[in-house]
Amino acid sequence: MLIKTEKILVNQLNPNVMPDDVRLKLKNNIIEQGGKYPPLILRDLKNGTYRLIDGHNRLIVLKELGNKEVNCEVWDVDDKTEYLLLATLNELKGTQDLTKRAVLLDTLTNLGVDRMKILKLIPEDSRRLDFVLSIVKARESGDINDTIEAERDAMRERFISEGIDPNRAAAMADIYAFKKYVPKTEDIEAGSKFGLRKVLIFWFDTDEDFNFACKFFNGENEKEPNTQKLLELIK
Repeated sequence: MLIKTEKILVNQLNPNVMPDDVRLKLKNNIIEQGGKYPPLILRDLKNGTYRLIDGHNRLIVLKELGNKEVNCEVWDVDDKTEYLLLATLNELKGTQDLTKRAVLLDTLTNLGVDRMKILKLIPEDSRRLDFVLSIVKARESGDINDTIEAERDAMRERFISEGIDPNRAAAMADIYAFKKYVPKTEDIEAGSKFGLRKVLIFWFDTDEDFNFACKFFNGENEKEPNTQKLLELIK
């Protein structure tokens, strides 16, 4: 049913916060689908107004798009149930299987969907997309097998058993298990510039990122970063 946005109240206890860049992709998805979106879930407060249970970020985006009415489902719940739903609905999303997601994104590219269009709509940035797609290439070449995937699953379960959030545990296991398959840039001859030792090479997308990193490590331009800062970062 359609409900006027002016009648929808936001629950201040909602813990779900979406970064601006991800919310922009949510908006892009709604635009791409011709304005279609999953209905918001509301509680009828019985006084002519409603309170949001699920869909806080959709409401923000839809208001930005100029919608005065939004598609909703209205649930008749009490306080206890509303707060329970608020605490669970945004978190019960499951965990992505990296290999299956890689196949999905690879299928999209093979269907001829423009890369920039994909990046405009998915949570991954360009480098993460390359990483995910590399999983498919590695599987096709035989570099990834069932043993490696079993190791990833075991690592994920171990992280979860140590109290790490399941979503974060899955992401960590993916990185540990598959990092050797990430496409590598061409090697630079070790020590060619300094004649002393191998050096770490970092690539930055913008000058702003580069300058921020230099400032963080108390370095300037190509000076060696502060070792203690580096150790703190990787602990």
